Amino acid sequence: MEFTRTFRDALERPWTVDIDIRNDDIIESVTGVSIINLIPTSKKAAKDAESLDALGEFLSNPHAVFEAFYLLIKPQADALGIDRAGVKSGMDGGAVDRMGGAMLKAIHDFFPKDPARQAILRRVAKMGQEIASKLADRAEREMDKMDLDAMIASLPGIDAKAFTGSGSEPQKKPASGTPDTLASSQAR
Repeated sequence: MEFTRTFRDALERPWTVDIDIRNDDIIESVTGVSIINLIPTSKKAAKDAESLDALGEFLSNPHAVFEAFYLLIKPQADALGIDRAGVKSGMDGGAVDRMGGAMLKAIHDFFPKDPARQAILRRVAKMGQEIASKLADRAEREMDKMDLDAMIASLPGIDAKAFTGSGSEPQKKPASGTPDTLASSQAR
C-alpha cells in the first residue's frame, strides 16, 4: 500500500496515525462501528457492497475522518501545545487527502495478520485513486467541450446608464464660469 501513516499537513507539521485496540473506541465513536467490524472478515462479505457501507460512509466524510484523526493524534497535538482548531488550521485540501490516506493505512496496519482485510483495504485505496483520476479526466473532457465565447456572449449586457443615473438622455455638462459670465454669454 503506497499510503503512509505519517504525513505533513499544510503547515509542514508531521502527524502519525496509530490505531490499536486501546483506541478502537475512538473509531467506533465517530463511525458507529468498531474497527473490528468496519472491515468485513470474509471474501464473500467483501464482495457484498453493503458490507463496506460503514467504511465508505466514514472515508467519504472528511469531517468524520478529521474527528477520528484528531482524537487519535491528540496526544501528539497536546505535546506540541496545539489545540483542535490549531490542528484543523493545517488541513487544506491536500492535507485532507493525505490525512485520509494515513487513516486508511492505520486501519490497514491494525490487521497485520489478516490478509483478507488488508487486501480489501488495498483495493479500497486503489479504487479511490482510480475514481478520483476518472472524475478529474471527465471534468477536463467536459470543460474542453465548453465554448467560452458563447458563454460570455450569453451573459446579460451591462447597462452603463444604470451606473451614471442618467436615464435615457445623456447627461449635460454643466456650464463653466461664474454666474456673471454665464448671464452675459446668454444675453448675447
